[in-house]
Amino acid sequence: MPPTALSYAISGARGRLTPVQEEIIARVMDDLPAYCTIVTGGANGVDAFAARYAKQSHRAVYTILPADHAQVDPDWRQWCDMYLQMPLGSTYRDRNLKLVQEGMAGLRAFPAAAESAPESKRSGTWMTIRLAFRHGDDLQKQSARSRHPYSVVIRVIGKTIR
Repeated sequence: MPPTALSYAISGARGRLTPVQEEIIARVMDDLPAYCTIVTGGANGVDAFAARYAKQSHRAVYTILPADHAQVDPDWRQWCDMYLQMPLGSTYRDRNLKLVQEGMAGLRAFPAAAESAPESKRSGTWMTIRLAFRHGDDLQKQSARSRHPYSVVIRVIGKTIR
């Protein structure tokens, strides 16, 4: 069962989260409709927390697994209702683009550092944000840092994925 038009992609850093970061992610997710589907990439860190929090909030979780499971949360099956396994030979970029395509109502991203930081050059989260801008129509980026530090909110209006 694919996600509905009211599905939100979640992307973020793979590192261990602090309680403050978990609280920020929870608040951002609490702002989403109660009946939406959460789409994650299955990775450790933000993806794993978002999937667990979504299930505890009685939301459906759709997980898009990369071909390489090296960074995948070992408990991902416990927290998802449906999943897609990317084919062998596909890249993390392919998975991230699929995440953007399936998050039809928008993307909520939680990068570990600012986009201008040197470590963000190879960040999967920033790649996903850039893919959302590149492949959608009428995208509007809002920094949610004033309300929720550590998050970037991508609101999508009339998105068409090419």
